[in-house]
Amino acid sequence: KVGIFYSRETRAMFCRNDEKDDEYGVFIKGIDRVTAEHHIPCIFIHNLEFSYEKIKDLNVLLLPNTACMSDEEMDIIRRFVKEGGGLIASYMTSLYDEQGRRRDDFGLKDIFGCSFTGVVKDTEYDSYQKIRCNHPILKDMDIENTEMIINEGKTLLCNKINESYEGICTYVPPIYNQPPEFAWIPNELTDYPTIIAGTYGKGKVVYFANQTEKTCYTNG
Repeated sequence: KVGIFYSRETRAMFCRNDEKDDEYGVFIKGIDRVTAEHHIPCIFIHNLEFSYEKIKDLNVLLLPNTACMSDEEMDIIRRFVKEGGGLIASYMTSLYDEQGRRRDDFGLKDIFGCSFTGVVKDTEYDSYQKIRCNHPILKDMDIENTEMIINEGKTLLCNKINESYEGICTYVPPIYNQPPEFAWIPNELTDYPTIIAGTYGKGKVVYFANQTEKTCYTNG
């Protein structure tokens, strides 16, 4: 049972006609594409009628760049995860309130296990994520022979604030492909997780600091 949280306020503030500039609609389309291709049935949970009763029977709630969230909505989500629900969120989720006012940090940073530094990196080209541990999220990626995976779109630089959470992949500074003798960088390791996972109460949480759903739609 998978639910997609749909935020009217996030749509109003971040949807654009141009897919390159769109920061919400393409995230929803990316989720739709992935769940359809993997035959995962899901339902939309509109924030106009959002309540704990609406989501308590879900296995997983998805927050695809749900940037605008109220305190009440976040409290409902905290309760859902504490009681054993799964949560997958990405990019700017909870970074703004329902009026579109920017918060100092993620409203859900306690659930995400990380804090936003305020720095956004353009990772559209020549960008990668360094694999830091073997995790079920990386299933079928041949981890024994793979050191990095692609990164695209934009990436928020975040600091891990909960040591019990796992930084599955971390941000790698751009590795420009030309000229060859200057292409590589001296150090691929940073402390900024691009994928972080952990346990909150009885539930499990995965947070993507990048635009993974968007690129699942725009690039596949």
